[in-house]
Parts: sequence; C-alpha cells; structure tokens
Amino acid sequence: MLLVLKNEVNSFEKEKRILQILTFTTPAFCTFFLKVISGEKLISSLTFLFSLRGILNIVLIAFLLWVFYAISNSKRISITITVLICFVLGFVNYALLQFRDSPLLAADLILIRTALEVSKSYSLKFNSWSVSVIVFTICWLCITWSVREKKTVIKKEYILKRFITTLIVGSLLFTLFFHTSFLRKHGIRVSSFKSKETYKINGYMLSFCVSTTILKVEKPYAYSASKVQKIADNYKSDSVTNNNKVSEKNPNIIFVMNEAFSDIRLNGDIPMNQEYMPYYYSLKDRAITGQAYTTAYAGQTAVSEFEILTGFTMRFMPYASVPYVTLMKDEVPNLTTTLRDSGYAGMFAFHPGVNYSYNRDNAYPLLGFNEYRSVENMNNPELIRAYVSDKCDYEYVENLYEDHEQSAEADKPFYIFNVTIQNHGGYGNGAGEVKAGIEIEEPSINIDSFLNYLNLMKISDEELKNLHEYFDNVDEPTIVVIVGDHQPGFPDDAYEKFYEYNNIDVENKEQMKEANKKHFVVPFAIWANYDIPERSDELISLNYLSSYVLDAIGANMTGYNKYLMDLHDKLPVISTSILIDKEGNQYTSDEKNPYGDILKEYHMVQYNGFMDKKNQIRDFFYLIKE
Repeated sequence: MLLVLKNEVNSFEKEKRILQILTFTTPAFCTFFLKVISGEKLISSLTFLFSLRGILNIVLIAFLLWVFYAISNSKRISITITVLICFVLGFVNYALLQFRDSPLLAADLILIRTALEVSKSYSLKFNSWSVSVIVFTICWLCITWSVREKKTVIKKEYILKRFITTLIVGSLLFTLFFHTSFLRKHGIRVSSFKSKETYKINGYMLSFCVSTTILKVEKPYAYSASKVQKIADNYKSDSVTNNNKVSEKNPNIIFVMNEAFSDIRLNGDIPMNQEYMPYYYSLKDRAITGQAYTTAYAGQTAVSEFEILTGFTMRFMPYASVPYVTLMKDEVPNLTTTLRDSGYAGMFAFHPGVNYSYNRDNAYPLLGFNEYRSVENMNNPELIRAYVSDKCDYEYVENLYEDHEQSAEADKPFYIFNVTIQNHGGYGNGAGEVKAGIEIEEPSINIDSFLNYLNLMKISDEELKNLHEYFDNVDEPTIVVIVGDHQPGFPDDAYEKFYEYNNIDVENKEQMKEANKKHFVVPFAIWANYDIPERSDELISLNYLSSYVLDAIGANMTGYNKYLMDLHDKLPVISTSILIDKEGNQYTSDEKNPYGDILKEYHMVQYNGFMDKKNQIRDFFYLIKE
C-alpha cells in the first residue's frame, strides 16, 4: 500500500513538473506558431524567439497567461485559454491577409459586426503552414490535458499578491508602450505602407499591441488655431443664399462610389476576348476622366468615403482606423454640408448594404445627410451573387430623383451620395459564378476570381452607360461622378500566377514596390448632360475629389475647398501609401520627401477642421450664409 502511495506521489510530482514546463514554454510556443502561420520558415521562426522582438512577444503572451492563471488558479485552464486566443488571433490574421492583404489591427475589433457580414462572401484556403499550426495546437492542448493537476485552495493573501503582481506588471507594460520612446528607439512600429511586412518582422502579438497605440489622432507638432487662421485668411469661403435653383452652377449631383470599380490591368496584362470597360474608356465629350489614388485596398470602403466627402486624408489619421466608427462624434464639414448650405435638396446617402455597416447609420447624419437609405429600404432587389446589382442600385437612385421632381422642392438642385455593392469582394466561384461575356485567353491566369471580377466590371460598365443615358434625357443640368473605392483583393496564389505571367519577380523588392503602388489606383469620371470643360488623364487622390468636382463645375466653394485645390497644384496625390508632386516624383510613406512643411501645414488645417471643434475656423470650412 505504501509503495502504491509512493508511486502515486512520484507520478503526481512528474506531472506537476511537466505542467510547469508547459506553463513556462507556452508563451514561446504561441510566439513560434504565430510566426509559422504567417509563412515564416521553421528555422527563422525559432531564431526569432531569441531576438528583442521575439522576447517582447513572449512577455506579452506570458502576461496574458498569468492573468488567466491569477483568475482561474489552474495552469491547465490558463494554458488552454492563452493558446486558443493566440490560435484565433493567428487565423484571423491569416484570413485577413487572404481577404484584404492586411493583418488584424486593434481598430478592427470595433468593426466586428461589419467584418462578420463581409466574411460571408469569402472562402478561406488552407496551406501546409496553417495545417501544421492546427496539428501543433491540438497536440499541445492534448498534452496539457493529459497531465493531472492537483487542485489547491488558494489563500486570501495569495489572491492579493496575484492582484498586486498583475497590476504592477500591467502598469509597466502600459507605460512601456504608451509613455516611453522605447518602441520608437528600437524601430518597432506598424507601417501603414507595409503592414504585412512589419507584422512579420515584429511578430503578431507585439504588432497587434503596437496597433493599439495608434487609435487616437495625434495633435500636430506646434499646432495652434491661430496658425490655421493665418492660412485661412488667404482663402475666403463663398457667400450664398439658401434659395438657389438648379442651374449649371448648381446642377443636380449624382455622386457614385462604385464598389471595387477599377482596371486591374494597371498591375499587368490580362489577355481577354473583349474589352471589359469599353464605355468608361469611350468617355470624352462632356467628361473629365483620370486616375485617383486611394488609401484603401481590397476593403475598408468607408475610409474612401470619408476621404472623398471631407477632403481629409487618412495620412494624418490613425493607421487602418475607420473614422466613421472610432473618431466621428460631432458634425464634420464636408461636401454634403457645403451643398446643404448652397440650397441643395434630396441630400440622400444610399448604400444597398446593411444599414449598420461601418457605423454608417450614425455617421451619415453627422455628415449632413437628411436621409440614409440601405438595403432594408429596398423591396426584393435584384441580386448578383449575394449583392444588390448596379442596375437595381441605379434604378433606386433614379426613383429618388423622380420623387424629388414631384416634391415641393423640385426647383432646388438634387444631391445623392451613392455607394454601390455589386462588386463586393469574394470573387471565387464559391460566392457565385458571374457571366457577362468576358473570357480570359491565357490558361495560366484563367482563375475563377479574376474571371468573375472582370465579368462584374463589364456589368458595372454597361450600367454606368445606362445611368448616363437616363440623365442625358433629363432637362435639368446634372453631373454624374463615378469613382472606385479601392481595387479588388485576390488570393495570393492568383496574384503569384498573375505576376509570373507579367514577368514580375515577387522576390524582387523593387519590382514588388512598384507593383504595390499600383494597387492603390482607381478610375474616376465627372460626366455632365451639358457642356463642361473636357479633360483626360487627370491625377488626384481621393481627398481632393469633392473639391475638384466643385471647382470643375464652378460651384460655390469653401475656403478649405480652395485651399485643397491650391495644394493639389503642388501635390496632386497625398495618400497613406504614396505622395506624388506636380513633376511626377513619387515618395512612399517610408521615404523622405522635400514637402515636410507643406504636409505639416495641411496636417494642422485638417486637425482644426476635424478634431479641434472648440477652435474650429467655421468661416473656412463652411460657406458664408448671407
């Protein structure tokens, strides 16, 4: 009997040591498999554990494990919860890299409802690395739960000690991240231009925590409202009355931001049996066309909306944030408030998606819209795949215009801002096959996601023609503005074949740098049913577009609109990823450029208009009412 008891005690001691080893090695294990799932080789993932960045990742995960242990008083439970959290984090990152080519950021957690809605149209593909991580994780948890754990009653003084320890360590980590220059001195940051690369360099847990430090809008260095006032003094807002009638100076404005409307041939050749954007490229008469640079790529439509409407650039906003969700609390001056003060009616925002996506139901009123219409307001709309078609979308816009013409405000110009949804991401056949006559003639890149997207764009191009024809038959002066929100995102293996066909070496950093720049370009067109000055090959970034439209038609402009047009003459493109000057010189966000003073001035102007409500220079951002 004594021998049996002794063996039992020895067995418990061995299992206790195994559990202790598992507890101490779990943070390193989690750091390791988060690197592996990102596609890193095993050797580099192991050596990463001994670097400063690797140690910081281990410390953060160890703190997480300690918190769960302090709460549960169980090593097995704390190991399990920690491993599962890291596992979920790793696979969310893995999925986001496939869907939008960008990793998980702290700001994404606020968009969880929108993300769940969007994810329905995507299918996740598993590679050998992701399968290996699943196997590693299952084995680790099986070993953890195969070991018995002796339950002990925790004393009150131990509870207090654990609480104090957690508080002290948490405070030290918080201070390190938010109140010291430690991370900056060691070059630990999340790049807005190379977020995927910096996540790989820093490790996922460290990068995710670093991304929490960029959720707030930083006040520009040496900012003061008086400095902005000096700038504003050079740009006087136009004076207006509130009884303007529709005219060529105040035409009806149909503003369409078309989901993923773009020409992906900017990135390389795709042999096809016919042109997929024939109507757009035929626009010459009564039209201004060109290319616009976006901040968003393969997602975050609301970011493009924000830049277009407000004239504020995401370059000065927290990286990967969505202002609609995290930053907008009060009315924001923008195109809509300018048109409202010019006497426009209608004032609709229309997006045929769910009304809460990107917090639009709360953001649109703060942008001055009278009404927000969404898919909930539509009666059995026509769908292509799972989304409302452009045809049905445009018919709804036309119906709203016709209702306006029958209203008491029919003599006032009509304005609507429409965000379409037909070409939403998730282009594989799993989301539904699309046929509109486009065929890819090169077998190596005849991929379902490419093919479906090209056919969707063919439909969009045809429906744009129909929309123009409808308003061409309207007697009142009307302009239709169309612009893409971002380029589509495709699976990595599809792009690899595409690049290979176009002789782009994915291992060549300079070639990929040039390829990445082209991912942020979309077409735009300003078309009118009356004569306007015609231009082509114009170059802008989205933050200029609304001011550009007002200037092109000779409409009333705020001082801020005029300031932006002057800025456009110097720097036609200012976006998160790239800067282009009037000579065509290009600078990515991590390259030095000679325009620091101009950008600092713009930053201060934007901060005054968006953040410093108390000292906002209203006569600069709004029209002057007589």
